[in-house]
Amino acid sequence: MMKFTLGIAILVFTAIVGSYKYLENEDLIIAKQRGLIEAKDKLDRYKRIEQRSKQIPKFAVVRGDDKKNIIERLLEIGEPGLKFNFIGQARRQDAHLGIIRHTFKISGPATFKEMQELLKKMQTLPSLPGFVVYNVCFACGATNQTLKEDQHMINIEGYLYAYDPNII
Repeated sequence: MMKFTLGIAILVFTAIVGSYKYLENEDLIIAKQRGLIEAKDKLDRYKRIEQRSKQIPKFAVVRGDDKKNIIERLLEIGEPGLKFNFIGQARRQDAHLGIIRHTFKISGPATFKEMQELLKKMQTLPSLPGFVVYNVCFACGATNQTLKEDQHMINIEGYLYAYDPNII
């Protein structure tokens, strides 16, 4: 009888320890599965960031080409007509991607057709992508200048995005 009792005790002890170890391992397996899911999500996120960063050159100008005189020459504007100005400081959008956002303003006398041509150039110039216009005003503002009959004062405001090719 003593052997039987001892055998039952060992069997019960083994069942208790075994079930405890099973539950402990089950929690460990679940934790590892969660870690694997998080790692896959992180990898997917980095792949998406990499794909986006490859597309940035299509939609932004190279840092260094975002200078006033270069932009005026490419848009064919400047004194005595339309003036291109940067407003404030350039703002970094994301330090890791090297994206910079300039706020710009173009103002001066122009005809409606000239304004439309300028807006079209800003959207279609392959050597100068990155313009996002958020405000266009034709025949706004008074001026002391004497203008031609069909000319009016215009204001175009928006953002110019640039990127640092060393980072991207």
